[in-house]
Amino acid sequence: MSICDHRAPIDEGNDKSVVLKEHSVTSDGLAVDWIYNHIYFTDTHKCTIELTNFDGNMGKVLIEDGLDIPRSIALDPIEGWMYWSDWGASPRIERAGMDGSHRTTIINYDVKWPNGITLDLVRKRIYWVDGKLNVISSANYDGSQRRQVLYSTEYLRHPFSITTFEDSIYWTDWDKQTVFKANKFNGKGVEAITALHQLQHPMVVHVYHPYRQPDGINHCQAVNGHCSHLCLPAPRINERSPRISCACPTGLKLMDDRLMCVEDSNTKSASQGRRKNLPKMSKFSTSRVSTNNNSSNTAKQQAAESAPTDKEDGDDAGDEDKVTTCRDSMVPHQGCHLMCFHKTPTQKFNWFNVNEILNGK
Repeated sequence: MSICDHRAPIDEGNDKSVVLKEHSVTSDGLAVDWIYNHIYFTDTHKCTIELTNFDGNMGKVLIEDGLDIPRSIALDPIEGWMYWSDWGASPRIERAGMDGSHRTTIINYDVKWPNGITLDLVRKRIYWVDGKLNVISSANYDGSQRRQVLYSTEYLRHPFSITTFEDSIYWTDWDKQTVFKANKFNGKGVEAITALHQLQHPMVVHVYHPYRQPDGINHCQAVNGHCSHLCLPAPRINERSPRISCACPTGLKLMDDRLMCVEDSNTKSASQGRRKNLPKMSKFSTSRVSTNNNSSNTAKQQAAESAPTDKEDGDDAGDEDKVTTCRDSMVPHQGCHLMCFHKTPTQKFNWFNVNEILNGK
């Protein structure tokens, strides 16, 4: 199965072109750097955060260690920071420079399923929805001054994505199958802006406006920042921080001058070998089952809570084939849990204990 990332003009959505087409790409989150012209995305298959140019022919893995199930991602190219959520065994929200440097965790308590995140570029705050705790929260870019904006079991039954514009926040909800809005400071004035139960599994919501994508200086514009390949915004730590950083696409390495890239035969061969061994996976990923015995019960409970509970006739038919498919879909990865999922003909998810599958039960 090929997973594709496309691009198209906003006002002419039918005129689309393929940016990435690769069977091993399973992207749950995607963000566009509108100043330096790159696409950043999370990959729940390989447990990585990657980027590519708009043409899709110059990509790089930015973060590949210590990720569990990365989901949503948001960018502030003016300040040079990227933020992402991870809803794995250790749910958290992290940030790093858009060049992959200065990685740090900013939210790691009172968070369970951080499905969607968004940035308030004016007030320099991050907002997120938690599908398990039924809350919308916000904090400063560094995680300080955290506060709860809205708690509701009525309007936040299964929130997935969130964005903000002026004084409002907007989010999608899978249970209500609609898009809601509310005041971003106090959570008041909740209202549905689309008809209830009219959108089947509404996914990501975005606002396109100059306030949301403000103009900024592209410090790479002049001679590509003297970089031979990728020129990326660096995080603005202080006034003396460098504005840009040179980087190399996958398969190349940066020379000592920190400007030029040359072929890295070791990295290239290892990457090709790892990519060759990655099995094809379904795009219908929803949760994970940990192989850690200490956390298996919690993982199975989360999977059961997120999966449909009702059954239809024929759901149990062909379970042996389903287990085989599920076994083939599991991907061992350093720092990444084994995942087991597939889609039944009735579009319902069946879950299996990973240990039992591995043991052939």
